[in-house]
Amino acid sequence: MNTVGILVDTSPAARKNGHVTGVLLTNIIAAFPCIANGRLVNIMKDREMDGDLKQWTESFLSERMV
Repeated sequence: MNTVGILVDTSPAARKNGHVTGVLLTNIIAAFPCIANGRLVNIMKDREMDGDLKQWTESFLSERMV
């Protein structure tokens, strides 16, 4: 199941149990149009960002060129 499917599946149950749900969407290409791929991932590591987000970003940028 993809991320959107997981959100659609789990959000109603979370709300029913009194939890707040939300989604943060980012456009990596628009946010960082001219940054070297390795540099962005290193910045994320330095700032101790979530491991899954770092891994996804690294995967997303793996076939891209500046």
